[in-house]
Amino acid sequence: MPVVLVFFLLVASSAGVGGAGESASGAHWAYNAPQRPVLPEVQDRDWPVNEIDYFVLQRLEQADLVPTGPADKVTLIRRVTLDLTGLPPTRQQVQAFLDDRSDEAYATVVERLLGSEQYGERMAAWWLDLARYADTHGYEGDGPRNIWLYRDWVIDAFHRGLPFDRFTVEQLAGDLLPGATDLQRIATGFHRNTPFCYEAGTDLEQFRVESVVDRVNTTMTVWMGTTMGCAQCHDHKYDPFSQRDYYQLYAFFNNSAEADASSGVIATTSPLARDAVARHSVRLAELREELAAESPELAAEQRRWEQQQVDEKQWQVISPMSYRSLHGADLRVLKDSSVLVGGKNPEHDVYELTFSLPELALGARGIGARGIGAMGIGAMGIEVLKHESLPHGGPGRYDGNGNFALSNLKVEYATSDQPDRWRPVHFSNAVASYEEGGDRVLGVLDDEDLTNWCTNQSAAHAIFITDQAYVVPAGSILRIVMQHNSQWDFHGVGRFRWWVATGQIPDDQSPLEAVAVLEVPPEARTPQQRTVLAEYYRVIAPCLEPVRQE
Repeated sequence: MPVVLVFFLLVASSAGVGGAGESASGAHWAYNAPQRPVLPEVQDRDWPVNEIDYFVLQRLEQADLVPTGPADKVTLIRRVTLDLTGLPPTRQQVQAFLDDRSDEAYATVVERLLGSEQYGERMAAWWLDLARYADTHGYEGDGPRNIWLYRDWVIDAFHRGLPFDRFTVEQLAGDLLPGATDLQRIATGFHRNTPFCYEAGTDLEQFRVESVVDRVNTTMTVWMGTTMGCAQCHDHKYDPFSQRDYYQLYAFFNNSAEADASSGVIATTSPLARDAVARHSVRLAELREELAAESPELAAEQRRWEQQQVDEKQWQVISPMSYRSLHGADLRVLKDSSVLVGGKNPEHDVYELTFSLPELALGARGIGARGIGAMGIGAMGIEVLKHESLPHGGPGRYDGNGNFALSNLKVEYATSDQPDRWRPVHFSNAVASYEEGGDRVLGVLDDEDLTNWCTNQSAAHAIFITDQAYVVPAGSILRIVMQHNSQWDFHGVGRFRWWVATGQIPDDQSPLEAVAVLEVPPEARTPQQRTVLAEYYRVIAPCLEPVRQE
């Protein structure tokens, strides 16, 4: 039996022995065991329907009052619905009650209300007030507190008709029960409802002690129906509790570590959602099977899409015509147009590359949706690739783990008729196939050195969406400047390849890996390449759109 409940029994058994609240005739009335009273004598013996009515009628007769008549059915259903759910009945519910002429009509309404979700919420609201439930911490900025699972547990307890002894034990000591379940641990949220201040400079020990005090006072108020706070400083003046009693109970709650705001987290399902989660989990498994299933229709659709991509050539690799490191590293272009970096590894480096844009990359498809009828560049893409010559197999140059940190990107172009006039290309968004923690690819676009994109040794790709359609004549020169100026030293990109896209590129797709496979003739593709292409096509296949949406 949990120690707190043992203490309650000790308090209850000793309450009649003595104390500040004892009357001259014996124990305080609150601690006397209730006895079934004798029904009082009344004059109108026909009016009472149950035992409680005798006591009501006795008091009315003492005041020379006569009971009012029965409420009409509309008033009756409104009263009981408000009492049990806190909400008025609907028109349909009222009409159904009026139409039910049976003797069980009222009982039917009550049973329906007791089984409704609103009944559990109505009952739980009173308990949550006693448990000082809140969705915020209560101090300073009153920041949010994610403890709604406890709220749902209380509602569910009323729905299940959880016996009060279990309701008590699980809230006070659910985590100490043998083989405690998630629901029993959630129940102990009762004692995580204490207000707390996480403001800088807070004396954490002070608030830890205040939390223990709050738990003592709340536990006694809720379960013993009496105030205990007075005994924190002296023997209680009205109830049979001494200051010694207070600190004996305080010792129970002071016997465990205080979790901070980020610990003590339970990742689980709301008890109110268990059935729905189980049902959805089954359906999700079915949908995933549908997405992964092979079919002749899907295969034919994919072949048509692949041919369309080859014909339209929306994405195309661009190979640099000049390339250099501004701080002494060696750059060389491989057969696949990727650039491999070697030699000296500066603390911070800048790569500068120029490209002669071919006719095909400049307008195989119109921009259309961007509101400009002309043809132009809609996006730039970069692949960061692994290589055996790089630390830990790449894709970065950092000796520690083969990572990189690209901090800034600058893209501009010059036309053949004005070769000395460099015009900037701006980007509105960026997406990546992989990002590491807070090192997001969007950090490359903000001109801040401390924000950067890295992938923690993973090969990946990123797409930079232009803010408008850039109409660039064939033969223009594109210049790309890649800066590595973050707080991470020696984190240059080790191997990379640039792409250019014409036409509208959806912001939520990053297809370079699949596009690279399209460059390989179908008969020469490896099983892994075919898998990459098939998995990507399932993300965009029109025939699978209903499944993806569900």
